[in-house]
Amino acid sequence: MNIRIFKIEKILLLLIISVTVISAQTPKTSFTASAYYTMGNYSTNNSSESFSFYGIVDIKNLDKIILGYDNLTIDIPDSNWIYEQNFFVISGMKNLYPFYLKFDYAYAGGRYAEKYRGKYYYGSITDATHVLHASLLYNWNLFFFGVGGTYTKGTGYYDLNTTYVEGKITWHPSNYFNLSLMPAYTTTDDNRSGSSLGAEIFYSPVSFVNFSFRGFIGDRVTYYNSDYQTIYNQIETQTKAFGIIVRLLADKPFNIIGAYQSRDFTYYTIEYFTAGISYKF
Repeated sequence: MNIRIFKIEKILLLLIISVTVISAQTPKTSFTASAYYTMGNYSTNNSSESFSFYGIVDIKNLDKIILGYDNLTIDIPDSNWIYEQNFFVISGMKNLYPFYLKFDYAYAGGRYAEKYRGKYYYGSITDATHVLHASLLYNWNLFFFGVGGTYTKGTGYYDLNTTYVEGKITWHPSNYFNLSLMPAYTTTDDNRSGSSLGAEIFYSPVSFVNFSFRGFIGDRVTYYNSDYQTIYNQIETQTKAFGIIVRLLADKPFNIIGAYQSRDFTYYTIEYFTAGISYKF
């Protein structure tokens, strides 16, 4: 009887060890939550602030689902108006190595309010922007080659539809450095068109800190950034931009993020300052 019990316990122990080893070798589904605050300074004396929240579901280190929300307020003191916008986005990536498929849908709804005797009164001036994005990425040795397209449909205060097509070449020699180039072409239904060239450099000098330097020159209109799930849906043409992102404690579940960017439009410039945190469960 004791021998049988010993054998059963030994078998159970082996099963527990086997399950533990397999579990350790099998990537788990994880969830990352992040929150950001962004302050914007306009050369026209306007100012803005926004609060953003994102959730990323990483399925066994292969596929991803991203949900995001941003609440933006722009103060227009010279006209005594404010503009409020709610932005929602859902993004999914499917790993079909060496191919990667990505699809995004986003919606931005805004409204204007006029200040009178210390209170804001909302009228019928509203706008809405719908965004559809799809892209394909291919991995070959240390390089990634991609192509993507974004269609935005704007209605309300100013009806504007845009089509944005972008290529992407990324050199990824290590987990500590990579370089991307993104040539693109934009057309609109109000007879604007233009090309642009974007670039991004990722660098990690030590494991717990990394930097991203990103910018472009050229012409873009109502630009949606599918890498960061953000939108710049001003109707004026963007002519250039530069930004830097710093991530602290990047090798830990808890991260601290800081960012600065400057964006030039046809008649004005906006500087954005961002602070955020993220935690991987």
